[in-house]
Amino acid sequence: MGRFAQFYFKVVRNKKSFELSRFRMNSTSGIGVGKYLKAFEKSNTQHDLDFDNFSLECSYGYGYGRFYRVYSDAQYTLTLTYQGGEYDENLNAVASIGFEVGGPSTIIVKQIQGVSGKDSILKHLKWERMLLTILMDWAKNAGFKTVKIIQAKSSHWYSSARHDSLFMKYDVTARRSGFKFNQADETYVRSLV
Repeated sequence: MGRFAQFYFKVVRNKKSFELSRFRMNSTSGIGVGKYLKAFEKSNTQHDLDFDNFSLECSYGYGYGRFYRVYSDAQYTLTLTYQGGEYDENLNAVASIGFEVGGPSTIIVKQIQGVSGKDSILKHLKWERMLLTILMDWAKNAGFKTVKIIQAKSSHWYSSARHDSLFMKYDVTARRSGFKFNQADETYVRSLV
């Protein structure tokens, strides 16, 4: 391997490590969420949400973490939060997307979750596609080349009673975001290069 190739791989590996470390440190994402909120706001919707009160938080680990009603099914979770106004100083989780690292250049989305009780906020956004777009942009910036999404029936929480809801969150979101179904591993796949 030539010097340039060695340098390139070292820089890319360090970029991924740095970006993943934000999750392990439970820090803010550093991603400006405003442009995504505007792009994924549902048309003909009336609300008084202040887009400046939204942020993205990184967390690491499975199970319940720092946000009430968010159970992480994946090692890395990006959570959309909302601070409700001048009298609400707490960051409230609204929705989250969780993923695993599936090799040196792939991430696998294993969770797309809206937080129970936050429908009054979520109903104004195409939030599933928004979170997926944010994660794809983050992954590309970090040096990942491929994003995969599990199908609904592969979700830990899948049941026939929840089929329609989970199918919309996983399968439909993947298809609307340009992912193609891969029969070999039964995931939806999209290249970032």
